[in-house]
Amino acid sequence: MIVNGVRFDDSTARVSDDDDATHDRTELKLGMTVDVQGGTVSTDSTSGASSASASAIQFHSEVKGPVEAVDAAAGTLTVLGQSVVVDAATVFDGITGGLTGLSVGAQVEVFALVDGSTQVLKATRLEAKSGLAQFKLRGTITALDTTAKTFKIGSATIGYGAIAAVNLPALADGVVVRVQLQTSQQSGIWIATSVRSGKRAVPDSARSEVEGIVTDFVSLSNFNVGGISVDASSAGVSFDNGNAAAIANGVRLEVHGTTANGVLTATRIEFKLHDGDDLEIELHGTINSADALAHTFTLRGQTVSFDDTTRIDGGTAAGLVVGASVEVRGSLAADGAGVVATRIKFER
Repeated sequence: MIVNGVRFDDSTARVSDDDDATHDRTELKLGMTVDVQGGTVSTDSTSGASSASASAIQFHSEVKGPVEAVDAAAGTLTVLGQSVVVDAATVFDGITGGLTGLSVGAQVEVFALVDGSTQVLKATRLEAKSGLAQFKLRGTITALDTTAKTFKIGSATIGYGAIAAVNLPALADGVVVRVQLQTSQQSGIWIATSVRSGKRAVPDSARSEVEGIVTDFVSLSNFNVGGISVDASSAGVSFDNGNAAAIANGVRLEVHGTTANGVLTATRIEFKLHDGDDLEIELHGTINSADALAHTFTLRGQTVSFDDTTRIDGGTAAGLVVGASVEVRGSLAADGAGVVATRIKFER
């Protein structure tokens, strides 16, 4: 598994979702947003590749529920009252044709980076769902009404009156919460069955990384990325694709540094530009299925296609069979539903 350029060995890691339910590592898919705890990151002196062993991996989505509106031309949709935007880097799973393959009423799960200033979800992965027993939403409370026992997240009105006060976190406008909801509304209100704090814990670490969108920018020593407090005021901070003056609300960054007492002190900041380098995909693993005639195979649940222009190292196309271990580099297909390989390398 590769996260922010680091290849993690996940063979012994505990994998869980944001409800702390255990999952198999094969359920980790391209475009998911994850928190990773692991050992020391080492860098190969020849290739420059970074690697580490993961001890715990938690994946978390922002919303799971019904599509309420779709504008394929604009690249936007609304899911459970939340505004979602897609781009060339959004992975579509179980959805063909990008947004044209979605209709109002379809159920989806959205993995995304959240623009805390606008509350817009910038989707990294859209996954088709069906028959959901409950809906899920993570976001910032607005319009809290303690008399009616309702609040809003995005345009969704949520009622929490069925939950005992002892089982509620402290509620206030601006607080981030995670809610589980019944799948039908009552008088236009979504009924919550669970409300919990949505703030993610940040353990102390000598090496930490976070990718997300800048919010609550006050100064270089006081802003948030992906909901995590960042201090980038040190003169020793290095910058890629930008400089300190370019940090502002709405800018997407990858921040490297150390964490202590909930604050990430930056040593390096990379501006994510969605250029060719940012859009390149790298996959490692064992081929699960293969179709030699169609020139496709699946790797970690992702369909990979190749053709005569694909560079193949350490073997030939005939060796791309079930059980083969390979490294794939390429880009998303135009509709986001597969990976087009530019290079395939057999791993021994």
